Amino acid sequence: MTPAAAAKKRTITGALKQFNLIAGAGSESSKEACAMTLLAWVAGREWTDSPPCAHRLIRNRVINMNDASGTTKAMRATIVKAGATGILDTWWVPDLVVAWAFSHPKDEKPGTRYAELLRALGRIAAWKGDKGLPPDLSDADLSDAVLSGADLRRAVLSDAVLRRADLRRAVLSGAVLRRAVLSDAVLSGAVLSGAVLSGAVLSDAVLRRAVLSDADLSGADLSGAVLSDADLSGADLRRAVLSDAVLRRADLRRADLRRAVLRRAVLSDAVLRLAVLSGAVLSGADLSGADLRGARGTPYSGMPDGWKLNDAGAWVKS
Repeated sequence: MTPAAAAKKRTITGALKQFNLIAGAGSESSKEACAMTLLAWVAGREWTDSPPCAHRLIRNRVINMNDASGTTKAMRATIVKAGATGILDTWWVPDLVVAWAFSHPKDEKPGTRYAELLRALGRIAAWKGDKGLPPDLSDADLSDAVLSGADLRRAVLSDAVLRRADLRRAVLSGAVLRRAVLSDAVLSGAVLSGAVLSGAVLSDAVLRRAVLSDADLSGADLSGAVLSDADLSGADLRRAVLSDAVLRRADLRRADLRRAVLRRAVLSDAVLRLAVLSGAVLSGADLSGADLRGARGTPYSGMPDGWKLNDAGAWVKS
């Protein structure tokens, strides 16, 4: 029998009889495997815990659970059984569906990591069966979710909770996150261009090099957030709170900062050309090296020394 023909005869039941499930990848020769390597073997793939037929966000969760100190052999076997449809052949499942699968309602107490994983695999398998519309994540709780690099463009996440979520390099362009809670979340390198974040809470979030061009951040709480090197060009920051935020070298060209609160914010070397500053509170802000050429409107706390309004109402170096 050829290797390809042999692979076609592999089953979950047979695999669980042949292999001992352990923490770590194991090997075919030792007849020891983790949940992911066993599923890859059943699917006829090379010995790997990262088979291309499995969605990376799902397999990362499975590997972490498989190798956790409290995970038993029986628990690994249950994950393998659920993985026949919830892990294998998920490479094409949209990231938004995976995020939904691992979420739960805000008023529902989350279960153990193991229970949450099995629940998510069941939801993914069910979604694959009917391929329904992209889920609406409004009011969902995704606290501590690992969604780095996820494609969530145009996702609806209004009132969702994403505290401490890992959204590094995630794509959220055009997403709707009204009143979403992203405090302490990590969004370094994330793309949120054109996203709606009005009233959102991003206190102490990390958004280094994030792209927020033309985003609606009106009324958002960004106090203590780190936005160094972020692109906020054209962003709507009216009434936003950025007290103690770090915006070193941030691009705020054409940003609307009317009545925004930037007490003690660090704006050193930031670019605020053509920004609107009417009524903005800049008391205690560090604007050393900032480029304010062409900025318009008078801040509530006045402009820093060395700047004056020209006859056209724009700020220029005095």
